[in-house]
Amino acid sequence: PTKAFFDSVFDNVIVGLTDDPNRKGCFLTNATLEMLPDDKDVETLVSTNLSFMQEIFNEVLKTGIAKGEIKADINIIETANFLISQIYGLRMIGKAQPNLQLLNGIKRESLSKL
Repeated sequence: PTKAFFDSVFDNVIVGLTDDPNRKGCFLTNATLEMLPDDKDVETLVSTNLSFMQEIFNEVLKTGIAKGEIKADINIIETANFLISQIYGLRMIGKAQPNLQLLNGIKRESLSKL
């Protein structure tokens, strides 16, 4: 099921945040914040990763709409980008405040758009 895919993605991010006592965070998110726009290699890596996520999320959303699991009136590209931005925002907030209740609330609100 489509919603289960997104639920799992968010859960994996949350577990990574709440199970890391050193609060290292996500390499890609950290590199984005610390090294862009000056490091062109990191910019390429980040851009490639975002494009890859967008393609996957777009396809999962299309499948979910076709199966009636996702609202038919969503804009697939905008929704995929919204979910990606929520995941990266979740990673930033979770690094500062790895509070399970807080992070699950963000996940619930994000997935309510589907």
